[in-house]
Amino acid sequence: MKNRLLTAAAVCAVLILCACEEPRATNTVPAYPFDTLHGNWIRIGNIGTMGVTKLKSYTNGTEEWMEWTALETTNKLKCNDIKNLRPGLYTFDWQLYDEATSALQPGIFMSIQIAIESPDMIYMKTNSEAMAGGLIMTRVN
Repeated sequence: MKNRLLTAAAVCAVLILCACEEPRATNTVPAYPFDTLHGNWIRIGNIGTMGVTKLKSYTNGTEEWMEWTALETTNKLKCNDIKNLRPGLYTFDWQLYDEATSALQPGIFMSIQIAIESPDMIYMKTNSEAMAGGLIMTRVN
C-alpha cells in the first residue's frame, strides 16, 4: 500500500512539474547602429598565424573608415556599400587606401560581415579563406 501511495505521489509531482511553464527566450536582437563599431577592437589568440588582431573604426567626415592590423601590418580601409541586413548585422566592402600614394586602390580588397553582439563584442567574418571561420573581437578602451 505504501508503495502505491509513493508511486502515486511521484506521478503527481512529475505532472505538476511538467505543467510549469518555462520562460521562453525572445528572438529580439538589439538594433545596434553602425556607429556602435566606432572605437578600438582586439582579438588575442591563434587564428591561423594572425595572433593579435586589431580593428579601429571611425568616421572621417561622412565616410566610414577602418584600420585593420594583422601580422603586425596595418591597412587603412574605406567601408563601401554598407548594408544593414537585420538588427545588428552589417555587410560592407573594404577598399584599400594606399598611404604611399594617398589614394584608394581600385576594386574591393575584402568583403566583411560584422554582427554586433553587444556594445563591447563583435563577430567579424570575411570572404578571405584565411579567416573562413570568422573571429570574435572585444572593445578596447
